[in-house]
Parts: sequence; structure tokens; C-alpha cells
Amino acid sequence: MENDLTAKKEEAGVSVFISYSHEKKGSSHKERVDELGKALEEEGFVVILDQQHHKEPAEGWATWSAKLQQADHVLVVLSENYGKTQGSEFEQRMLAVLKQLGAPDHRFTQVFFDQRYKDQDFLLKHIKPYLGSNNYDLCEKPIAGNPRWKSLLKRIQASAKETQAQVAVKEAEIKAKRGHGVILVGDIVDFSGDRFKPNEQSALMKHLWKWLHEHRLWRGWKLYLDSTLDGAIIVFDTNHGDGENCIEYEALELAQEWIKFVTAGAGVPSLKGKKVGFRVGIDAGNYEIFDLPEEAGQMKRTLSEKIVGTGPNDCDRLTRLAGDSDIVVSEDFVRALKRQDQNPKWVQHFYPSLNEVPSQAFPKAYRAQDFRLFTGHKPGEKVEMPKILRELQAATDQITKILEQVAEEYWEGLYELAAVKLEKQTVQASKGKAAKPQEALWKQTLNAENALLRVSFFLPDPQDHENRLRCSLFRVTDPDLSEEQRGRIPVVSQTVYSITGEGQGPAGHAYVSKKPFVHFGLPDADAEWEKYLKKMQPLGMTEAECLKSSRHARSFMCFPCSLGDLTPEAVVCIDGMTSLELFSKNELLNVADYLQRRFGLVLALLSKVRR
Repeated sequence: MENDLTAKKEEAGVSVFISYSHEKKGSSHKERVDELGKALEEEGFVVILDQQHHKEPAEGWATWSAKLQQADHVLVVLSENYGKTQGSEFEQRMLAVLKQLGAPDHRFTQVFFDQRYKDQDFLLKHIKPYLGSNNYDLCEKPIAGNPRWKSLLKRIQASAKETQAQVAVKEAEIKAKRGHGVILVGDIVDFSGDRFKPNEQSALMKHLWKWLHEHRLWRGWKLYLDSTLDGAIIVFDTNHGDGENCIEYEALELAQEWIKFVTAGAGVPSLKGKKVGFRVGIDAGNYEIFDLPEEAGQMKRTLSEKIVGTGPNDCDRLTRLAGDSDIVVSEDFVRALKRQDQNPKWVQHFYPSLNEVPSQAFPKAYRAQDFRLFTGHKPGEKVEMPKILRELQAATDQITKILEQVAEEYWEGLYELAAVKLEKQTVQASKGKAAKPQEALWKQTLNAENALLRVSFFLPDPQDHENRLRCSLFRVTDPDLSEEQRGRIPVVSQTVYSITGEGQGPAGHAYVSKKPFVHFGLPDADAEWEKYLKKMQPLGMTEAECLKSSRHARSFMCFPCSLGDLTPEAVVCIDGMTSLELFSKNELLNVADYLQRRFGLVLALLSKVRR
């Protein structure tokens, strides 16, 4: 039976997602569901069979949710166990999807094979409104001969046409403009706290929008404007400027005027004489402007536009690094400014200065973001590093130091295991039993210099809809290695592992299981590639994915970094070029367990600070 939504899209048929629960052993319920699916296929529908999941489905929640959201119609088969496990992961996911779809959703229909479940509440009572009240009695056999069968088919076809029509209208209404330009994000500091009364918050935003919309720059440039909860996003369209002025200078001037206006109370009478905290970030980056249909009562000043993309996201993160009245600019913006003016007068207005290395923030686990503070609006004031950046830097330094400690204590743990084995070997030799020479055992077991040990810090990427772990910039080599040896170890990595199902790769397995994980005894990939692939296949690694690896380690030891029993904040992965095959799995797991207890909690806390 077809269960691939991609294949469904390639066909012309209407897709029907059937959600049902497995019942008690011996029940004919699943057979009835299969019968329903086959009957629908005979009518030309593409059927996607689901089962109620109290735990994560094999394909992962992201794929499961996509199938549910994209199906033309959804049949919910009511039965004894459907939705009874209150608070299950399945219910939470279903509720989230239903809320996104709207209430009620015409694509949902409830069917039942037993009269006892005709009036059964679906999941929790507060979810019921999202489903509507359409129940179809399919108790008679065969299903195709049921009096309500044709009525159900008509309903599915009608809702599918309605859905497809809505999609077509929505696609026509939403048009995106893509570009690269200068972006500003302004943010009122502590706006959501108790510093302002509700009427003051409303007045602040109203005055802020009026000021922006009436600003002189609208006469010279094409600007896009969008709101945030406590500020605004502005994009300068570089293709529609006045052609004379430098857009970067205009952006800096706007930021300074903006701060001056808001910090003085933004013209709100009740805030007269009170200082309002405000900060601005400026970046040069990619963006998309979506023209949305105006809704009744929508404020005209927004021009019905929504600004999204990597540029606005990065700019927003820069803004959050700033202190009160600060202007933070990205290094990309500074370079663009320098290109416009070969002999700039503003060089003394940046901290760090332009002949120094810029400050760095880490908006994502795997990418650093260079920036500087613009100080032209604060003549004579002492410039200090923003507090949040000092905290980030302290956390960054600590993570790096701890990962170096992990490498050191990894070797200490293996040395202790080896010492025990050597002692046993000595005893065996004294009894006349055959044993490997002591030197050979040490060399084969540890071989620290040629192990080229690497310790990596993997973090889940919250913006990755494919649900994956990504290797971060926190990657260290064995501190005892020489510079020449370290040079042979690839440090920068684009490695990602899926964390659906059982998890992919060593780090993915540790993340999903929430337990230490080891994978060792791998052959030399250069000499025995097919054997190496065979050893990696149980970890969900295909040949293509193995080929992407910057090197092919022969042993892995991973442990999750968690706060209690919660989902891990990160995973530490230790890999080396020695196979460690003289150790048992339990022995290596004991080392990994020790490292987790020693460092897991503090690394979890530091990773939260870093984000």
C-alpha cells in the first residue's frame, strides 16, 4: 500500500491519510482498516496508513507530521484504544498539527467499525473542535457495500477539491521577493517585563511605527518594514535607492536617530523624562519579503509584508547581543561600508578597532558570526564588551577546556583498563600459559600517538526541520599531540546525523538512547573499505555518507550531555584511529559512563548558556 507522500505528489490521485490504533491481540480491527484502505485505492485514492504512536514513529515525527499536514483528507478510525493514552507524545504531536491546520478542519472525518465508538471523544476533549462532527458508520461488511460509503467518498473528493483550491489561492496571494541588502532590527529592552504598563507598551509601538513610517528615508529608498513583538525589522532594497548616497551610511544614521527617539520615550506622554532601553543591530545579508493579503483591521503601516530569511535571523541575534543604546554591526556590513568609502572618517567609531580582530558570537552551533560595536553616537563614553558576549565567551572557553579534559581522562581510563589486562597477562605467563608480549599489547591497545584522537561536540540544530545533530565548532584534538600530528586531523566538519528512529551514527545513537554508546573494532578503511562499510551500516550510515566523512575513524565513544532525564542538550563524540579491539564493549562503556558522569551535566548547562 502506498505510504510515500512524495510518490503521491507525482500522481494525480487524491491522498487519504488513515490514522488508527492497533487493538488487542486477536482483534480484527487492523484487517478492517486494511480493507478500508484497499477499497479507497480501488476508487483511485492514494492511501497513507498510519498507526497511533505512543512513541516516536520509525520515520520520525517530522516526516509523520508532514504526511498528516499535506494529505488531501484524513480519516480518523475510532476504536477502543484510540487516543486513550492521555499525555502521550502522539497526542501532543497531533494537537500541534491540528492547531496549525485551524478549527474545524474540513479535511478530517471520523469513521468507526463498531457502534460503541460512535460518540467516542477523539483524544482529549479540547482537541475535539479541530475535527468537526462528521462521523461515518462503516460497521457493515463489506465496506464498499455500506449505505454511507458513497457519501464518504463524495465528502473526501469535495474536501480535497476545497483544499487544493485553497492552496492555489494561497500560493497566488503569497509572492516572495528575494534579495541581498542592508537589514536593521530594533529592539526595546525588557519590553515584556513589568517596566511598562499595557497601555504604555501599546503607545510605544504606535509611536514607534508612526515615526518609522514618516521618516525621510522613505522618500529616497525603497524600504520594507515588519514588526517584531518588541521592535521592528527594516530592509533597505539596494535596487531601488536614490543612487547618490551610501546605503550603509543611511542605515547608520537611521539607527542613531532611532535610538535617540525611543530612549527619549518615543513621544509617549507617560514616559516623558523616563529613559527607555533600545538597541539596534545592522547586517548585510539575504532576505525574503512576502506580500501577504491584508486582513480586516490590519494596520496600513506594515504594508502587508513579512520579512524572513537568514539575514533577518542573523541580524536579530546580533541585536540581542547589544546593551542599552548599543548599535551592533556585522563584519559583512563593515566591509560593505569600506567598499563605499576608501578613506573613511568613521574608522575610530568601531570597537574593536578596524585593525583588530572583530568580536565573535555563535548564533548557531556550527557557525561563528563576526561583529563590532558602532560607537559614533556615544562620543567620549567608555566602550565595554556587552555583558551577554562576555558570558558567551566565558562559556565558549569553558567548553573547549572541558573537551580537552575529556581527551585526557579518556586516555587515563584506557590506561587503567590496560594495566589490569597486563597484570592478568603476567599472572598467566607465570603459570606457563601463552600470552602476547607486554610491549605488543600496549602498542596494539593504546598507540596514543597514532590514534590522532579527536573530541567533537554535537548539538541539535533547532532550525533543521530534518531533525539532525550537527557537529559544532567545539572540536579539539588530543592536547598531548605535536603540532605536526594535529595538522593531520581535520578539525572543521560539516557532519550531521539524523536523530529520528534509533538515531544515525555514533552521536545520533547516543542522543536518542540518552545513554553512552561505543562503536569500535573497525577495520582500516583504506585497506578494507567494504568491511568498513559493513561495520558502519548498523549505524544507519550509507556508503555516500561514509564517503563524505573527513576521515574514517576506527573507534567511537559517545555520551549525551543532559539535565537529568531530559532530552540531551548535546553529545560528545570521541573518535580515534585505533580500533581498541582488545577491550570489551562493557569495559569501554564503563569509561564512557564515567566521562558522562564527570562532564555531562556541566557541558549541558554550558551549551544552554551558549544558545
